[in-house]
Amino acid sequence: MEQLANHEADNWQRGLQESGQTAERIKVLKEKCEMAIYTPGGTAGRGVSILQFLSCPDSETMEDSELLGERVMTASTSILSLLGLSCEDTSSREHVLLSSIFAALWAQGKSIALDSLVGLIQSPPLERIGALDLESFYPAKERFALALKLNNLFAAPGFNNWLSGEPLDINEMLYTDSGKPRIAIFSINHLNDAQRMFFVTLLANQMISWMRTKSGTKSLRAMFYMDEIFGYFPPVANPPSKTPLLTLLKQARAFGLGLVLATQNPVDLDYKGLSNAGTWFIGRLQTEQDKQRVLDGLESAAQNAASHGVDRSKLSEVLSRLGKRVFLMHNVHEDRPVVFQTRFTMSYLRGPLTRTQIKSLSGRALAGGGTSSNLQTGNQAVSTPGGFLSNVSAPVPKSGSSNAAASPATSPATSPATSPAPNPVNNLAADSAPPAPPKPAPAVTAASYMAPVMAPGLSQFFIPAKAASFDPQKGEWCPFLFASARIHFIDSKSGLDTVQQKSYLIPVSLKESPLPADYHKAREIKLNPAELPMQNDEPERRFAPLPPALGRLDSYKTFKSDFTDWLFANCRFKLMASQSTGQTMRLDESERDFKIRVNEAASQQRDADIAALRVKYASKMQTLDDRINRAQERIDAERAQAKKSDMEVAINVGATMFGALMGRRMGSGTLGRATSTARGVTKAAKEREDVARATETLSVLDQKLAELTDAFEAEANAIAVAYSKAADELTVQAVTPKKSNIDIQVMGIGWVRG
Repeated sequence: MEQLANHEADNWQRGLQESGQTAERIKVLKEKCEMAIYTPGGTAGRGVSILQFLSCPDSETMEDSELLGERVMTASTSILSLLGLSCEDTSSREHVLLSSIFAALWAQGKSIALDSLVGLIQSPPLERIGALDLESFYPAKERFALALKLNNLFAAPGFNNWLSGEPLDINEMLYTDSGKPRIAIFSINHLNDAQRMFFVTLLANQMISWMRTKSGTKSLRAMFYMDEIFGYFPPVANPPSKTPLLTLLKQARAFGLGLVLATQNPVDLDYKGLSNAGTWFIGRLQTEQDKQRVLDGLESAAQNAASHGVDRSKLSEVLSRLGKRVFLMHNVHEDRPVVFQTRFTMSYLRGPLTRTQIKSLSGRALAGGGTSSNLQTGNQAVSTPGGFLSNVSAPVPKSGSSNAAASPATSPATSPATSPAPNPVNNLAADSAPPAPPKPAPAVTAASYMAPVMAPGLSQFFIPAKAASFDPQKGEWCPFLFASARIHFIDSKSGLDTVQQKSYLIPVSLKESPLPADYHKAREIKLNPAELPMQNDEPERRFAPLPPALGRLDSYKTFKSDFTDWLFANCRFKLMASQSTGQTMRLDESERDFKIRVNEAASQQRDADIAALRVKYASKMQTLDDRINRAQERIDAERAQAKKSDMEVAINVGATMFGALMGRRMGSGTLGRATSTARGVTKAAKEREDVARATETLSVLDQKLAELTDAFEAEANAIAVAYSKAADELTVQAVTPKKSNIDIQVMGIGWVRG
């Protein structure tokens, strides 16, 4: 094993060196993006929750009857495929019933919980389906059988794995919380066929929903890559995955989403998909059926593009003898197919991973993909071991920019001390005027079911532990100082004028102390104080001991003063800006989303700058090309003249020698030929010198063209590198509020539920 491992290591190291892939570039790839393996319905990798599977579509989809119809149909067919029922017949009672339920509830703006489907099937929110009443169309007894089948699915061991994990939110999966791009790998080897079809359909629909939230762009935002498309996009059948995949093939490029589909056999793909694929990468094909399908497509594409046509016999021979990592590429923007070889992959292609291997890789950054195919973002190539691969995407830059991959942002983020709230909270109840100081409340030394007696004027709030992000003792109400303030941030230079509502829970010592409140451990909570209950609705819970300072009304004057000082010292409104793109963070925008927007703007500006650079160099390169062509023509002409002179010299020499052999006497004719021969020799030598000079001129022009090309590539790479650092070079301006602009609106006891 050790010998085999050493051999493999040497092979990959040698391959990477030959392809120009340095360890530094691999390091940059690992640093610039996170890779994660998800195992939906399993526990080996990161879990994926499908609880939001039947959430109400966005407004754009609801307003478009065609889009809504597609969403309803794919949701129904997905459920039926998960149940193992026939899903291709969209006129079946099961399909029509589910479609009617989804359409009715979504029309009301209601999302559907997956586990509520059992009850909805038994008691649908409609009385008629088409021209028939519900009972005639689908009797209750038969609906119960369908509901029972669905219930058994939910109750089956292991189904909970579908409900736990990260929500299937494409925007969240493309980026980490800090805005760092992520390569999300979904492994479905452990699922059965019905579950695989269900998840692929669900994922494709989520991709569609995500892309429709984006504006149109010519730059690449992300890539959706699917290996082994067999069965999900067939030419004849109509599985639930087919419609959303076809929608992606038709529309995704307009939103900056590249789509890459890989298969071993081109006959596995529907012709509509092939016609919408802008680029085909074709590996070695062995069967005649596969070759003829591809040749028919290439011939049709050549006719539509009015190109030079294709030679079927020649291409058939090429497709049969392509080597490893060698592909025939058909691009709609090119005149004819070309053969090329991909570089060595940057990651070790281990092959399909076992559950144990996925478990060992989960939870930390990966060094590579780990599937039988590998996406090569750096060189615009995707390799799959023999077979056909269709690609429709925006062009991927050839530079070292990490933005070429499916994940745009690259910089780590630091959480601001305070984050802007979407809307200011106004009209909150202020503290009531304090009466005469009462006697101190007696200290409580043990947990009690009875709430402590509150001094008149004290407010108390009951807060869920989840909202408070605390972990108090289970089963008890634990006391904290609850304070909420309205902070007005104003900055004339940036034009900032906004209000934030900040609410905190502050621990208070049980012991008497000059400074009982520990503001260093203050925890911000995202709750409106006006929405918090002020009465205990869970009498079975005990109350933990109340700190003496929290029970005295006179303590709150000190609390208020100290809290104001703490807010003034610690609360800052952070304005982030990008000098390279001119973008400024919006008030309702998180740091993560701002970095994503900066990277998208940088990608667009990078593409525009490189396009302008290409125009700048185009005329110079064209001039050199013209001069090279003229130099080549001159070489050809000089060579022809030199050849003619050499022939004349040879003829004269031959005639003179023939006369001498025949014994003729040297006369004036003979002397003339000798003179002409001498002049011819001189002329031939001169012609050869002209050829040499013309060749040297061509060499100089070729060198200038190479230097000009290198200069263009260097400037293009410099532009790409500069914009790739856009999100890493953000400037931050911290705006401090004035004390007079800090308004403490609520202060009291916050009971946190354990």
